[in-house]
Amino acid sequence: MYNIPVIPDAKNYWLIRTQGGKYYHEFRRKGYIGINWEEITLDDITRLNADELTLLVKEHYPDKSRPGTTANQLRTFKNVIKKGDTVVITGVASNKFSIGEVVDDDCYSEEVPEEALEANPKLCPYNKRRKVRWIKEVHKWDVEMPMFKLLQHAQHTITDANEYKDVIESMIHDFYIRGDYAQLSLKVKKEGHIPAVSFFALGKDILDLANEFMEYSKENFADLEEIETQINVNSPGKVKFKGPMKAILVVGLIIVVGTGGGVTVTPPGPDGPGSFEVQSNGLLREVNAFLNDRQEREHREMIMSEYMDDLEVETPEELEKLMSAIENNTENKSEN
Repeated sequence: MYNIPVIPDAKNYWLIRTQGGKYYHEFRRKGYIGINWEEITLDDITRLNADELTLLVKEHYPDKSRPGTTANQLRTFKNVIKKGDTVVITGVASNKFSIGEVVDDDCYSEEVPEEALEANPKLCPYNKRRKVRWIKEVHKWDVEMPMFKLLQHAQHTITDANEYKDVIESMIHDFYIRGDYAQLSLKVKKEGHIPAVSFFALGKDILDLANEFMEYSKENFADLEEIETQINVNSPGKVKFKGPMKAILVVGLIIVVGTGGGVTVTPPGPDGPGSFEVQSNGLLREVNAFLNDRQEREHREMIMSEYMDDLEVETPEELEKLMSAIENNTENKSEN
């Protein structure tokens, strides 16, 4: 059974500076993020209130023009960032982006000897650190423009990146669920000239088929009007569909055309985990039956496939894994 990625609503997103990329590789290699101002200890941050910490920063760093901002950064690093949050770091000249997950609620301290720093100036001297599991590294050519907007507005070591949470999440997952909605991303890999007819016709055909299926199905789906689309016109780029969870799943299944098996999604909720279940005799089989039911649908499906080939659209990885899990589950049942 394959678990569709479900993103908790409580997850926060942070951009962490790496001194212009100087400490990027060490952060990745050793699995941590760090913050400077070495004269301020974790114990100081714990025992002092905001005003007291600001005064301590001013005492140790009299040239800092905004000691209150520094104190807030230190408190955010220790007290606000939490286990499960997503962090983003960038390399030299923002040539690479790495996305990771904070793995512990507690910070830790690691002193770096002066002689080690003198012997290797590339070592990170930050002694206040948090453990991170790095998930994915992305080259800047595969990063969407909003991320560079985030970098432009990031003036501090730590920047709240929640406004860009769906952009960041789509760098990790092609298909995921958050709360009551889901997002599906199609990667258009074709470089250079992108045929406008294929590009716009692809999206229209997908949504037309989804709309027909919702009329065909016995399930109660949200209105197709609730689905939002976003187009990154860069070459290569992305086409995104965002909307009610089941409606987006239908769009995804129409794209990959799967059959049989089942998958259960258990998203976290305020009253404990809920569930979203797709049974073998339910949605997956119904999508397949729908696409095979009428000749004109088969013809439209074939044209949609041609558009996807023309644009070199990648099948969403999460849905491929889902289909593979379903097929394996079906084969195991038939063998038993």
